[in-house]
Amino acid sequence: MLSRQFGMTWLLFAIAALLSATEADATKNPQLVAQLKAASTQLDRLKLLPDDVKDWTFDFSVQDGYTFAPASVVNANTASWPVCSASFPFSHFLSLSLYY
Repeated sequence: MLSRQFGMTWLLFAIAALLSATEADATKNPQLVAQLKAASTQLDRLKLLPDDVKDWTFDFSVQDGYTFAPASVVNANTASWPVCSASFPFSHFLSLSLYY
């Protein structure tokens, strides 16, 4: 009986994880991602991203599924941030709980 409950719980967890992963990785600007991947040189890619602040800054707080809860996850990948297909930017965000 216990193994059956564990198996059902694992199956429901796997389905929920799969649904949330596909939801989080929907490409927001597929045309720009395609142009960036097709560009021949880095200079061509930089010309497609002219706005230094808007194009090169990733705002975690405006992403789908963002919560300020500890250990929450927001993906900064090519689907959510097209600049990732032009270069390999470094980004880091740490959300720690202020409540004990």
